[in-house]
Amino acid sequence: MITSYQNIINFYDTIYPGGSYRYFIIDMGGKTIINKVVQSSKELYKTYINYAKLGKYNHYISVNTYTSTDGNWPVKTGIITKIVIDLDDKGNPDNTVKDARIIVEIFNKLDYKVIVNKSGQKGLHIHIKTETLQNPNIDKAIKNFFQKLATKLNITTLDQKVISDQTARIIRLPGSNHPKTGKPCKPVDINSADKIDEMTEIPINQLELTSGNGTIERSILQEIQQAPKYNPKPHKSEAYNLIDKPINWDIMDRIFPELYETGDNRGNKWIVRCPFHNDNNPSAFYTDSIFHCSACNFSVNVWDMLTEHSGFSNTDALKLIKKHQI
Repeated sequence: MITSYQNIINFYDTIYPGGSYRYFIIDMGGKTIINKVVQSSKELYKTYINYAKLGKYNHYISVNTYTSTDGNWPVKTGIITKIVIDLDDKGNPDNTVKDARIIVEIFNKLDYKVIVNKSGQKGLHIHIKTETLQNPNIDKAIKNFFQKLATKLNITTLDQKVISDQTARIIRLPGSNHPKTGKPCKPVDINSADKIDEMTEIPINQLELTSGNGTIERSILQEIQQAPKYNPKPHKSEAYNLIDKPINWDIMDRIFPELYETGDNRGNKWIVRCPFHNDNNPSAFYTDSIFHCSACNFSVNVWDMLTEHSGFSNTDALKLIKKHQI
């Protein structure tokens, strides 16, 4: 059992190594009591234990680290170093065991060491450590990858609602008790029993959470590369009427310098540092029609860059486009 103070600290150090995490405590009525940044396992445990003894509260923590320490949540961008797969079957929770074994076997063959936790109620959480993934489209790519994996392996208990939001994903705090069932959210050996409630807990000194040979990360990034390239037009609205002549969408080379570093011109393209991740050496370029980064494989047209990745509303994006029409 994870009972001693040092065991708890070791457990959190394994599953939440370094960095800042967002910690939430929510009462049974849905009111947020605590919304804070925790930066160490000791701080996390101290906060948990102070509230665990006061009554029935839901304890949640962000899956991934992030740099912001302000009160804004959810975050729209972040760094993914861990993915949590939620397997859930409210009708028959034991159906999740079969699916978990299939997924864990796949990752083990690729040299990943994963941790499987009881959710505390009717499912299982599979924690998967990854190489650093940072891209504006990474959540969508992760969703596409795991949906394809679930279809290929006939995984029926994958919770589709949460797999697509790993950047701002929160889960029940491992080691805490579910306030409704009183059952702990703890690491288990999925091969020890066919029923969730009969599984044995894994001793803390046997837990490992390590990334593997990069196969999964490369597959996820390929989802970004394989995404269809298109120039979506905005919905017709009052904003659309701001432009009184045919729209020229190939004006990336005029729009980009207003928002980001200009870069060095090389023929028909400009070489720049990618503004969407930490890019020490210039690894991106833009032309009149597209921005592309060879390091994070992010490609975007002018409309999506403005409305999805630079914070412009449809109206403001169209105003800027109109400004640069020839």
